[in-house]
Amino acid sequence: MKMILWYLVLSLFLFLPQSVAEEKEVEEDALNRQMEQMQTLIERQSKVLESMSNSLPSVTDSIMEMGEKLQMMKEEEHALVKEQVSELEGKVERVLRLIEEEKNLEAKIKAMGIRWTAVGSKDIDDAQTSHFDEVRMAILSAIDGG
Repeated sequence: MKMILWYLVLSLFLFLPQSVAEEKEVEEDALNRQMEQMQTLIERQSKVLESMSNSLPSVTDSIMEMGEKLQMMKEEEHALVKEQVSELEGKVERVLRLIEEEKNLEAKIKAMGIRWTAVGSKDIDDAQTSHFDEVRMAILSAIDGG
């Protein structure tokens, strides 16, 4: 029985370090796998960030181009408005001259052509249409009353 007891004690001491070593090895393998997975995730994240940072300048450029186009469109709209206002004011002056020359029928026909043509901006179109409608009506009233 003593022999069996010695055998058990001896095998415990012989196998214990081996199982502890195996356990450490398993833990190290698991830790290494986790580290590899973390490294892979970090690399993927770096690639995504690099891709985003590379595309950022093109997005910024696009936004700037859109801003420039909007500014150019506003300038074109302003030029259209200015041109049309000058044209209609010229028509008003010609009609007033015709009234002074007592050419009322011709003045009436020309006055009918004093109308705002929409430029695409609701606020401007509404305001200018209203203004030139009032001017046209005032001229027609002056011709009919005078």
